[in-house]
Amino acid sequence: FTLRGSDSLILASYLYWLSYRSLKVDKIVLVNSFLEDGDDNISKMDLSKLVSLSFNHGNGVKQKEITLFQRLLSYAMPVSDPYMKLFVRCGGLKHIDFGSEAHSSFGKIGMFCSKLQSIKAVHCKGLNDSAIENIAQHCRSNITSVVLRACDDLTSASAIAIAENCPNLTHIELSYATTFRQRCLIQLASSCPKLTFINFEGLCNISDKVIATVAANCKQLTFFNIDFYKGFSNGLDPVALKLIAESCVNIIDLVAPEFHYKVRQGKAQLQLKGAYTRLPKIRNILLNSPEQMTSLQASGCVYMNDDCIALIAPRYGSHLTTLLLAECEDITDAALAQIAQHCPMLEHIDLSGCPVTDIGVSNLVRFCRHILTLSLRKCYNLSKVAFLNVARHLFELEKLTLSHTSVCDSILHELGANCPLLRELELTDCKQVTKAGVQHIIATLPNITCTNFWSNYLHVSSV
Repeated sequence: FTLRGSDSLILASYLYWLSYRSLKVDKIVLVNSFLEDGDDNISKMDLSKLVSLSFNHGNGVKQKEITLFQRLLSYAMPVSDPYMKLFVRCGGLKHIDFGSEAHSSFGKIGMFCSKLQSIKAVHCKGLNDSAIENIAQHCRSNITSVVLRACDDLTSASAIAIAENCPNLTHIELSYATTFRQRCLIQLASSCPKLTFINFEGLCNISDKVIATVAANCKQLTFFNIDFYKGFSNGLDPVALKLIAESCVNIIDLVAPEFHYKVRQGKAQLQLKGAYTRLPKIRNILLNSPEQMTSLQASGCVYMNDDCIALIAPRYGSHLTTLLLAECEDITDAALAQIAQHCPMLEHIDLSGCPVTDIGVSNLVRFCRHILTLSLRKCYNLSKVAFLNVARHLFELEKLTLSHTSVCDSILHELGANCPLLRELELTDCKQVTKAGVQHIIATLPNITCTNFWSNYLHVSSV
């Protein structure tokens, strides 16, 4: 149950009802909840079944106010520390969230709650190594999940204690802290082979050696995040990251400073994240990406150019189904020629804002006949020739974006006649498209959604 606020009468009444009904409470979450002196109904509660406890202190708590935890069981135990009274009676506790502020008694919790399986602390002030070491030493193999996010008072000693005592650990998060050194991260990866989730986001001591250790020992890994603080670069070698993708066959998410490699429904996808990632780094990432990659998302990547496409098209072309290159101003007809030659199974391509011409687009659609979604938004160099080839070659087309182009009504007629599967057509700010042209394609393809804001006309038909 969850108790909120400082209305002691309501809280006391509720606690009395719980104890009267002899309910077995298995989870307690308190948010700024207080009891006045004398409200001892909580001492009657049966906490033998309690498995989850969350300390949520919230904001603006006054020192003079007595929290519920400070009153909890204050009459039943001969121990003076109210937190200790709580822990003594919660021997079956399995999950604990320390909240935003630690108490000195947290350093002894492992002595009484040896069945703990997961611990969580986010921005927890005052949480020190002794508390984590105590839990690790007493709970040992029971611990499977540890989340220590932005806890600045912790050091490498905490991570080493976890590594030495918790061999069954499957989930570890040590993100956004400046005190965890490379040695403790390597020891974690070496000592906890059952890890499936590792989040080292924001740590400044990630190196190729750490990654190689993870790849060699954590074969069951599904999530690995080593993203770094914005504005910094740790110069990671993509070759080391390739080891993760190849060694950890179950990997689903691999997040690095310049890219995000992910696997969805058995398909590998690569997203280049840094808009200003330099060309040598881009080339290195592309060359060391897993060969089964089916999707490349590079929209907004300033330095992506024709040479990069020439690298990946022959290498990944037989698997590549998605290619997103929006706002890549150095992508020209030469890149489209490589795609047309090597990527026959392409299904989704975004060329928005690219300086491609009629020749490049016409060549693309002649050879990549299975395209389902195509975006030519703001491709100002295209004319009727390119649009006609799109309509006359992409019979499987489902979504087409032609916003801010010179498309006209005659092209809409061609699309209606040749693309029976077309469901979405975006025509925002297409000055040569009239209401009559839009009405014609709607009549031909009644299930289409067609948008044209330039003529202030919007149609959404029922599917």
